[in-house]
Amino acid sequence: MSIDDTHDTVGDIDEPGLSYEFNTLRVYRRKSDGAHFYATDAGCSCPIPFDGTTEADLQPYDEAKVREWAREVGADPSSVIAMVR
Repeated sequence: MSIDDTHDTVGDIDEPGLSYEFNTLRVYRRKSDGAHFYATDAGCSCPIPFDGTTEADLQPYDEAKVREWAREVGADPSSVIAMVR
């Protein structure tokens, strides 16, 4: 079962300034109960980000951890965080 079957994507936070690579944090909402989770993925531009992500790859949503990840990569998490609230 695909993660898209059980979760909706709330939004992505991307590390700015990358051209042929990605470093992304994605926030998900579980369809069954509305609980929020997040996962990170990084790599070159060849693979599809989050392709093959399963529920086991997800972490319970923690706004402080999301903000810390964004701060470390120089990204603005505010729009994604606002969607969770």
